[in-house]
Amino acid sequence: MPEIVAKNMMMPFYIPLFSTNFPYVLLWVPKNGCTIVNKWFMYHIGAAGDLSQLNVEMTHNYREFVLRKRSGYDVELKEELINGEKPIVKIVRNPYRRAVSSFYHALSGDWLIKQLGSTVLEGMSFTSYLLKLKSFGESIHELDKHIAPQYTIGEEQTPIHYVRLENLQHELMDLERIAGLKASPMNEIARSSHHFSSRMKLEGDYANRVISFVYDEDLPTVNSLLNEETKALVEEIFAVDLHFYGYKLGEY
Repeated sequence: MPEIVAKNMMMPFYIPLFSTNFPYVLLWVPKNGCTIVNKWFMYHIGAAGDLSQLNVEMTHNYREFVLRKRSGYDVELKEELINGEKPIVKIVRNPYRRAVSSFYHALSGDWLIKQLGSTVLEGMSFTSYLLKLKSFGESIHELDKHIAPQYTIGEEQTPIHYVRLENLQHELMDLERIAGLKASPMNEIARSSHHFSSRMKLEGDYANRVISFVYDEDLPTVNSLLNEETKALVEEIFAVDLHFYGYKLGEY
């Protein structure tokens, strides 16, 4: 892998998961099953402890305050990315569904939605959200990865095995089998409350309806936010994800 691409991959808050006693390097971005992937990695390096007690906060705190803080971690990871032989695996997601998930994440906290010109109290419509993202042009890749494209600039320059979130559990089990890893308790690992699906109940045309997490308990489904205009916007804004990860236009 070229050094500049490795540098792009080593995003401080979303750093790849690497261990000398783990057979893969895992590339991940938010809104792509990141909690499950981090828990799976922790299980296989012996850092998960009691999985039934391993919640979202503990999972991400381990990566941020233990794994990343280990002396030499960045140096060893960079060397592995540039010159190593471990297969590189990246978890990807259907861009239409990820756009909706990212939209809800942006609505849930001021730290993201303020970058888009609104507040949690005021909320935003899905159409307005996409139009704001479109206005960033190529600089969209500089936004936080919760809302930016999944693609990392230059990743096409190195062999990467892509794992789709839509088939995540089966593909992780395949990776275990290929590497001769112990089968993980996938049902326990995949258990996560770190998503909005349980609240997504509203059917209808909600693409242009302002949604606020302060006032709205129930949320529109994916189908309720994707109309011809918003689908076209997703296809334009996240064209690079659709292309590189092989998702078909209009399928979600």
